[in-house]
Amino acid sequence: SWVNFEMLTDVEIYNCAKLTRLPMEMLAGLPNIQSLNISMNRGITGEQLKADWESFIDGASGGVVQILYMGYNNLRETPSHDYLKRMTKLGYLDCTNNHLETVHPFGKEISFATIYLDNNRITRLYAAEDGYFCGLSQMETFSCSGNKLTVLPDIFTARSIYTMGSINFSYNQI
Repeated sequence: SWVNFEMLTDVEIYNCAKLTRLPMEMLAGLPNIQSLNISMNRGITGEQLKADWESFIDGASGGVVQILYMGYNNLRETPSHDYLKRMTKLGYLDCTNNHLETVHPFGKEISFATIYLDNNRITRLYAAEDGYFCGLSQMETFSCSGNKLTVLPDIFTARSIYTMGSINFSYNQI
């Protein structure tokens, strides 16, 4: 049973051209995944990858994972805020070079240190009902370059006592 692999913290399933879905029986059962790399799996459709991400959040490590690499896939939409806000330990997210059009807010429960949303098709970023796209207390890098934004997103707040190191909205249509 995958639940017995308590010491397994890093999982990499990347660059698997013939993979059409993630092995969710394994990923949902592993209890202590801290770093998950599922990049460069172009055989998985965007809809399937979103469904797999939701299943992962519902699984044993959804609230434990700290680092999530999802770049160079076919992802078109992130899970909804109701799913994402449960990933309370997530501090690093890389979704570069997907087909992202819709990125739902994570909410203030998720305090990223680094988030990369570069080279997608994002036209809008917005805050959740709590007024946050994501928590800002740990933010060092926020990058959303190479997208289709036409206005600077109103997703940051000056209420934070912390200083962000880098915000990148270059190569958009602002």
